[in-house]
Amino acid sequence: MRLKILMSGLAIVFLPFLADAQTKTKTEIKKKGPGKEKIIQASGTTKIERDKDGTTTVKMESLDGHEAKVKIAPPKWALSQGYLNDRHVYFPDYHLFYTPARGYVYWEDGRWINSAEVPAYMKGVDLRRAKAQILEEDGNGFPERNYRALKQQYPAEPVTVSVPVPAE
Repeated sequence: MRLKILMSGLAIVFLPFLADAQTKTKTEIKKKGPGKEKIIQASGTTKIERDKDGTTTVKMESLDGHEAKVKIAPPKWALSQGYLNDRHVYFPDYHLFYTPARGYVYWEDGRWINSAEVPAYMKGVDLRRAKAQILEEDGNGFPERNYRALKQQYPAEPVTVSVPVPAE
């Protein structure tokens, strides 16, 4: 059990680096009967499967042959936002991103932070009601790299919580 937890944690930590290093991605849709459709993306040694219900499975193989498999359920707010756990989401009012493989990405202490949980300053925020923008896949797995353009394209509105914002 400890090994499984460790491998899950490692998969989430190292997936962005593996995904960024890959140059070719193959996507296919497999039908496995009624309601059993799977979307499969494979890049080198990383394979991402998304069930129709939004559950994401990340499978990776390291250079020395070790394998890790992680199931990631869609976040609680996904259904109300029409989100299928398949792309990046930007919450402009909170300067917050969500990615299926890395979780929440937000600005703190002068850098972008990855976390499986929303940042502490957002604990009382209902993301089911928040303004959200589902982003088209840019291929790099790091939507925060496009933050300046996204900030202009989707301007933030004032909110009741204090949100750290990257300096221009």
